[in-house]
Amino acid sequence: REYPLNPNDFGLKHDDMHAIRVNSPEESTAMMIDALRGHAGAAHNMVVFNSAVALYTLDLVENIADGVTKARAVIDSGLALAKMEDYIQATRQFISEKEAV
Repeated sequence: REYPLNPNDFGLKHDDMHAIRVNSPEESTAMMIDALRGHAGAAHNMVVFNSAVALYTLDLVENIADGVTKARAVIDSGLALAKMEDYIQATRQFISEKEAV
């Protein structure tokens, strides 16, 4: 089943794609970290909206609006950023182990 979704319908500003354009991996990383720290802007809105749709698709929330609420709560709590940092550490550990072999 397909239907159109608009972030504006869920209280999220739909920014132009130029608002998230970056010129380097470092800029991309900084933008993602800012979004997960809850800094308002296009990247934050995109993370919240995509997370909301994912939560809905996985039947973890009743509707996308509830997904937006849940995604914002997780980001605001710092849990999303903590999980990303855990992933980075695990990835670095894996790379270090691979290099040692």
